[in-house]
Amino acid sequence: MFGFVIASTDDIDETELDRYKSVYCGICRDLCKHGGQKARLCLNHDLNFLAILLKSLYEPEETQGSATCVAHPMKKRPYVLDECVDYAADMTMALTYHKCLDDWHDDGNKRAKSYADYLKPNYDEIRVNHPRQCDVIEEGLKRITAIENCVLEHRGEELALASTPQEAGDEAAHIFGVILGEVFVMKEDMWSGLLREFGYELGRFIYLMDAAVDLQKDEKSGSFNPFAGNGLSVSDLQNVLGYHSNRVANAFERLPLDRDIHLLRSVIYAGMWIQFNRKYKIGEEDKPANSIDEPCEDEELASEPASMEEIDAGSAADEADSMAVETGSAADEADSMSDEADEAASASTQRTSEPCAKDEASPLTL
Repeated sequence: MFGFVIASTDDIDETELDRYKSVYCGICRDLCKHGGQKARLCLNHDLNFLAILLKSLYEPEETQGSATCVAHPMKKRPYVLDECVDYAADMTMALTYHKCLDDWHDDGNKRAKSYADYLKPNYDEIRVNHPRQCDVIEEGLKRITAIENCVLEHRGEELALASTPQEAGDEAAHIFGVILGEVFVMKEDMWSGLLREFGYELGRFIYLMDAAVDLQKDEKSGSFNPFAGNGLSVSDLQNVLGYHSNRVANAFERLPLDRDIHLLRSVIYAGMWIQFNRKYKIGEEDKPANSIDEPCEDEELASEPASMEEIDAGSAADEADSMAVETGSAADEADSMSDEADEAASASTQRTSEPCAKDEASPLTL
């Protein structure tokens, strides 16, 4: 995904932070086990949130341990493993594989093509185990690419897939919501409807948040962006994103979660705004609801991920099963949370007495 679904450190205690890190370590360990050291490059905080959420819902039996790794060879790091962590690792690899293919097709990125080739054997296995999710990922990303390319190729003309760039962006956001809705459904059961709805709303928000954060860059480069050319102010963007973040919160609060609920809410009510507030330099005076404070200075959470060369250098440790996690992967994912997260969480809980409004487009169809 895009690095928006991340917990912050300001409003969670040390126990919750350790819990967050241990799940992150488990996903990293699982990626290394099935894909080798280079598979660690897939690691991101977005799917760590998925694992914690599924663990809260299903409460699987956990395997706990501690181990050193290439990133932390001197000190053992705790980790947890279970079916939810395994699933999150599979979806991490699947989404990364297709992201690399997109980068190769769109930009001719040879490094991305090389990494996609590396991941393909693992993706083929994941596709056998999770055909429903992979079918939707493949078809959905193709349609998003087609919509965006159509806009770029027919600027100023009536579009075949949507009449305006804004409508094209809305359709693309809908499709990405459908993709994430399927990713959040680990298995079809009594909870799949609520998980699919939550994933759908989160996917729409992520797509639009990514567009908002990249707006200036996309306008300069001429890349597709549904907000481009509209003269929107930062306040306008906040209002649009605020509406969709409320829908995410409403869908989230309908899930019967208990364990790690405060940690999960730290993501929903604050972490999802970190990049936006950093991009537009929103401070204490003018920050919107659900926003954050200054970036975290935690060295671990601000550290860069290992490079491909560093991963190659550590490949021998892979076979020794000493893999854990580099506790905070990308620097652009590592910041802090709002002091008002609890108040926002409480307010949203009150709002969720009414069911979410439904879009005209069904979340269940592409």
